[in-house]
Amino acid sequence: MVTAVYSKGADEWKLVTFSFTAVVYEENSQRNFLSRKTRKAGGCFACRPFALKGEPAIQSVTLHNGVKMPMLGYGALQMTDRAPCEQCVSDALACGYRLIDTAAANGNERAIGAAVKKSGIARREMFIITKLWIQDAGYGSARKAFETSLKNLGLNYIDLYLIHQPFGDYYGAWQAMERLYAQAAVRAIGVSNFSPERLVDLCMNQEIRPMVNQIEIHPFYQQREALQVMAAYGVMPQAWAPYRRLRRHLSKQNAGHNRGKTPKNHRAGDPALARSAGNPHHSQNRP
Repeated sequence: MVTAVYSKGADEWKLVTFSFTAVVYEENSQRNFLSRKTRKAGGCFACRPFALKGEPAIQSVTLHNGVKMPMLGYGALQMTDRAPCEQCVSDALACGYRLIDTAAANGNERAIGAAVKKSGIARREMFIITKLWIQDAGYGSARKAFETSLKNLGLNYIDLYLIHQPFGDYYGAWQAMERLYAQAAVRAIGVSNFSPERLVDLCMNQEIRPMVNQIEIHPFYQQREALQVMAAYGVMPQAWAPYRRLRRHLSKQNAGHNRGKTPKNHRAGDPALARSAGNPHHSQNRP
């Protein structure tokens, strides 16, 4: 298992542990059981984060404005077909996930909104993230795009609203998001895929600092400089693709040696997003 754990010191995020030990494999019979259960459920088996008796609930982190965000979330990237997306999100919620991450560019906000509504879970227990796409950067267009996302999701507020990419008039977009935050239409605002330079520029020239920067982080791409900058400005890192590249690397390493077996997932110590689109491998994305 690969483990990377960061702790926040006075002025930086410090890599405190990094270990690489033997990979644990599931036998064919267990994998086939998961596959049968997936088909029987009519959708995605969905990354069971704490479905087993006695397993702990997902921990949370506190953003610089005091809002608590779950450490592990369920990402809905590349899930554009409504029915499968709705089923996968429903399964994830049933298994214990409470943070759901999407974006306007994903084209699945309506499906996610439907799954959230059908779940019967109290809104205050959920943490919904969506993102503003490049074409809507700018003050007026960002306000309109937010209202569209809110309507698509069927919600009356969003927990975390992010600028998806640092392109276009993201200054204007950020000012619109500051206004939405002041109006309590969002509980927190942040950015995604911002380099350290872009993040510092935004922090130094706007009224409100981003609460989150969602970036690629995994043991093979630790982003130490970016984490140090985020720590200095009080911005919480959130990792996307924390498992995918690691899984691909380990699968290549063990190809031919472990036929018929599946490597378990691995986790980093930063807030992270897991994703499943019906693949039984993702049933192993447990904290």
